[in-house]
Amino acid sequence: MHNHLTRPKIDRPAAIADRPAAVAHPALRWVRLALLTATALALLAGCRPASTSTQAPDLLHLLPADWIPVNAEQPWTQINIDGDEDDEWLLLYTYDNASLDNANGPIGAVIYDPQQGTAFATGLDEKSTPYQAAGGYTAYRILPNYWQWADSGFVGTNDLKAALTVLPVTRREQTEIPEEVDGNPDEAIIYAGNPREAMTVIWWRSNFDGYGVANVYAAGGFSNQAYGSGNAENSPVVSLRGMNPFHDRSGLCQEILYTRTLAPDRDGETIPYRPAVRYLPSSLGIKFCARNARSAHPFYPEGVVLTYLLADRNQPGTLFHPEADATTIAATLNFETLESVNVLHAPPDVKFNAERFPLDVPVCVGLLADGGQQRWYLFNLRHSPPDLEERITDRLSIVSVDTIPAPASSSGPDCSKLIPNGTPEKLTSP
Repeated sequence: MHNHLTRPKIDRPAAIADRPAAVAHPALRWVRLALLTATALALLAGCRPASTSTQAPDLLHLLPADWIPVNAEQPWTQINIDGDEDDEWLLLYTYDNASLDNANGPIGAVIYDPQQGTAFATGLDEKSTPYQAAGGYTAYRILPNYWQWADSGFVGTNDLKAALTVLPVTRREQTEIPEEVDGNPDEAIIYAGNPREAMTVIWWRSNFDGYGVANVYAAGGFSNQAYGSGNAENSPVVSLRGMNPFHDRSGLCQEILYTRTLAPDRDGETIPYRPAVRYLPSSLGIKFCARNARSAHPFYPEGVVLTYLLADRNQPGTLFHPEADATTIAATLNFETLESVNVLHAPPDVKFNAERFPLDVPVCVGLLADGGQQRWYLFNLRHSPPDLEERITDRLSIVSVDTIPAPASSSGPDCSKLIPNGTPEKLTSP
């Protein structure tokens, strides 16, 4: 280490140089020796690497009163993603709790980062003040967060407190790491849920800006996670799919594809240690939240239609009413490949009328097929009474399908006018 405190050599005048040296008092000799020893030790300490102590900080008594650590016995998680030799300490806690005795709020996160000397930031120029006598811990907000340019959200819902995982990962893409990759972790991922429902990605930006955060939440869980080079344990997530429930009667979700991308740096920001990333959403349409086992013939009309569209349409089984004309229905649904169902509108209830039989129920459908072509259909479902011999309850089955012409002045027909107060509502852009 270079010692910038060494004094420059000064040529003294001959009159002074030739002067005999003064004899110091014995007591002063000890004082000088002590000062020299202390100075040497200080300089040597300045050349040592930063501390990497595994001792967790004693800071819980300084937390805001309404922050309740998720794990009271082991509240701290040790990480190191900011490129220095000092470990950071991640604390997971609940906030917005009903009371201090009822930790029922969502999960948040904060990082306590030990900073020393000029690393102690006091402004945009990141220069330390001369009044800072020692280093200390800086608390950086992760989530929740409402400040500009921050990714808002939460680490997880309260019911996921027992299913939290923290993984350090290493960026390897040249676009995300301008310098040579050293293999050290430079991101931490917090997963919540088993199966996973929330993902919080954290990286270091600068002393002033603290840690960048990207947050993804899908109450119906994640699937199809794809990773960069390396394995799933130490590589960033490149993309994943999330199921977002409508909280409707048929258990339907909007499936969203989240794709990792670099986010532009904001004006005036200090040069970040690692550039920001975001997970951009794009809709994959309406699906059942239950990905695997589900009923072959759902009870509600929108569930019947979605099951038929997502399954093998050549094998409708009981989804077709006995009076349905399968050939005519196939000719009406004149597409080969279904890409997504983005509108699914059914009446919230069925008005019983003893004088009106057969009893039919409409379902309005908008879908993308065959290379992104938008199609609109009105499915008609017919009611069948219970069958004691077959031991089946009353049910609705598809009896016919009609094409709905799309108005030239809009993106498609308004299903809410065809079926007032339908369920679920039309998908909104994620």
